[in-house]
Amino acid sequence: QNLCIVTMPRRRESKTSIPSSRGSVSSDDNFHRRVSWVSEGSDMQIDHIEALNDLDGDEDEDDELDNLTKTTASVSRGSRGSRDSRGSVRNSLMGSLFGSKNVNKRRRGSGRSSLSSSSQNLTSFWSDLAAEKDLWDDDDDAEGYSCGQLCAAFWETRFHALKQNCGIICKNPKIILLTFLVFLAFCAALVILIIILAESQREEIRQERIEQQRSAIDLAESTGKFFSDQLDQAILPLFSIAQFVQQLPIFEDLPNLIGGANEPGSLPFKPWKELNKTSPTHRDTTGVCDDADVVSRFNEIASTIKKNSKMERVLVNVQLAPQATLCLLYPMNNTEDFDYPAYMDNSGAVGHDLLTDPNRKFIAEATVPGDDVVIAGPLSLVQCYPDCPTAVEQAFIARLSISVPGKQYPGLLANGTVHNKWGFAVVLINWKELVDRSGVYERFENEGNKFQLTRTDQKYDKDTDTYFEKVAVLAESEGYDQSGGEVITAKLDTTNNEWEMHVKIGSYKVVDLDNRSFYDNYPPWEYPAYGVAIGFSALFALLFMTILIEKRLNKNVLEQLLPGKSLQKVSRGKTVVEKFDLVTVYFSDIVGYTSMSVELRPIQVMKMLNEFYTEMDRIADKNGVYKMETIGDAYMVTGGVPDRCSGPEGAAKVALFAIEAMEFTKNFKTSDGLTVKIRGGINSGSLVAGVVGNLRPKYTIFGDTVNVASRMESNSLEGRVQISESTYFQLKQSREYDFEYEDRGLIPIKGKGEMHTWFLDSATKIAPVTVRQLVDNDDIYLQDIDGVKKEESSRPLIQLGSDEEIDVDSHSFDSDGSTDGEQFYA
Repeated sequence: QNLCIVTMPRRRESKTSIPSSRGSVSSDDNFHRRVSWVSEGSDMQIDHIEALNDLDGDEDEDDELDNLTKTTASVSRGSRGSRDSRGSVRNSLMGSLFGSKNVNKRRRGSGRSSLSSSSQNLTSFWSDLAAEKDLWDDDDDAEGYSCGQLCAAFWETRFHALKQNCGIICKNPKIILLTFLVFLAFCAALVILIIILAESQREEIRQERIEQQRSAIDLAESTGKFFSDQLDQAILPLFSIAQFVQQLPIFEDLPNLIGGANEPGSLPFKPWKELNKTSPTHRDTTGVCDDADVVSRFNEIASTIKKNSKMERVLVNVQLAPQATLCLLYPMNNTEDFDYPAYMDNSGAVGHDLLTDPNRKFIAEATVPGDDVVIAGPLSLVQCYPDCPTAVEQAFIARLSISVPGKQYPGLLANGTVHNKWGFAVVLINWKELVDRSGVYERFENEGNKFQLTRTDQKYDKDTDTYFEKVAVLAESEGYDQSGGEVITAKLDTTNNEWEMHVKIGSYKVVDLDNRSFYDNYPPWEYPAYGVAIGFSALFALLFMTILIEKRLNKNVLEQLLPGKSLQKVSRGKTVVEKFDLVTVYFSDIVGYTSMSVELRPIQVMKMLNEFYTEMDRIADKNGVYKMETIGDAYMVTGGVPDRCSGPEGAAKVALFAIEAMEFTKNFKTSDGLTVKIRGGINSGSLVAGVVGNLRPKYTIFGDTVNVASRMESNSLEGRVQISESTYFQLKQSREYDFEYEDRGLIPIKGKGEMHTWFLDSATKIAPVTVRQLVDNDDIYLQDIDGVKKEESSRPLIQLGSDEEIDVDSHSFDSDGSTDGEQFYA
């Protein structure tokens, strides 16, 4: 509910007195008026409108009437009924207020009796006006929002906020830098804390695990030594047999009797194709390897050596292979090293030529040149011929090449070279039995660890006829591959040094320290903690950046309200007052705004003003003028306040703004299809600027310059910008623009009398001065450089166009269009 008090001046020629209960009051000083008005089609009556105001005789009566018109328009929109009804109400009220026949003048004293009752009717009128919901609500909001509209509005708001934040960040790159530094600092602090805690835990576990690691290494080394000792003991018979071959004549000629493979007079191969063999591997040694004396002598020696080795069930066969062909084997049928009914039938191995069998050739050739034992395996043994059950699942074959001094043999071909060798001494080792005898499984199980014993061996691929390396597993704990933990590897000092013992202990990562491995525990929470630290740091930095953006937004809002220097002073509690000698002020308002506000809904008026003045703000920012304020439909900008500049420069900025604003208005349409027309006025002069108030401080300007600028606007025409004489002279001094004017002559200005004014039409940018223009200009003095010192010249630079300046002391230029290249000082 509102009470409208209409103040209305009225000038009368005669100074009659209006009687009242308080005496006579001059009509030139105070005026009150009663209007009786009844709304057509309404039960509401405005019985009395009393205006009582101390009026300034110098105020413009037209301005007062215009303000009253606006107030009356707001009253008239409150009446009920159709738009036509409201229009008739408005016209009735306007006629009553501005001199229609329905005006009923009353003396102040006589009207007092009806004021009480009429106030009740007036209150009822404003109550009805407030109840008219459709006058104030936008049509789009009448039926609420759907779910889709709410979602769209939400995302539109989020997108606008994101766009605004991105704009702030782009204009203030320090925000990104500070955010990044905060992220680094916070992240570094958290990472250091995690490292300290993790390192403390690692150190504790490291000390606990070091003994376990050393124990595992010792166990691996002791196990390796056990196997090494057992293998050395198992292959020891090879050297004994080799010595017998070298010393006993009964064995000396066996290689000559067998002969080289496929050589004339040598023992032939067995019918390998009929036995489904892919190549000849066995030779027919009948009459040579089955000689009773040779076999008897060999069995006697081999049995003794096998017995003395104390490798029962491990050393399962002793063999001689003259000319690389297996000939003598003991025992031929081994039952003593196996549990009944199992046994090992070696009869099928007789005549096996090791250099022609692709599966044995690689190891055989590796054995020929050297004097060391070469071990092949592990492999399964099938010693009967052509086929029989596997006798040993995992076995090693150890070979030692034999040389007989002073004897010449057919020789053994290895890798393209023939070596004068007798042949091989061979032993077969039951590896599975050796592992079971070692107790390695129980030892590692007792320690809570798991092991894997491996050896690198050469295997033959019959499809590609090539050899390849393969890591063979000799023995391993159950579930070794599925178990976790770090692996410690110990190389075993065995034949060919190709054996490795891998031991898994715990679930910790090994690092190297002093050439020894120890467990460096990375706690299960450490790496996730790093991720959490980075994420938390990013979140903290994001919040920090949000604070900076909000702070920047708040500062931007304050800077929009108050200039930077004034804002600093106000924040320190100081009074802000500044004097400006020469500034330019622009005023404009919307022509016909009163009728528009009557015909349009309030929300439409608000949208129109917002859309229009948003564009006006953009134009003001583009031209470098300062928007002072917007009051209703009035718009004011300044040049030279608060940022000081020369008078012509400030006037030019404001003039360019005014010209562009007028051009923009010609084509402007709101989203509702409304058009706007404005008029403007400009004045230049001195003024005082400052900040007024503490609750809502406001930067404003004071002085007659502001008043004259307002008069220039109010006396201007639609679509035109009227400038005062002071502004005209400032624009004439502009060095960058040439302005076009229309002389309006002398016009009466209230409070100022007659003033000479102009309409501002357009502006043209002045072209840069060229050399030719400099020379032709009487105001420019050029002097020949001969005999003249540089310091005597008034200006050492001469402009040669829009983007180049020449120092005449070091460059030449042509002053008259010729090519003489004279140099001048200007």
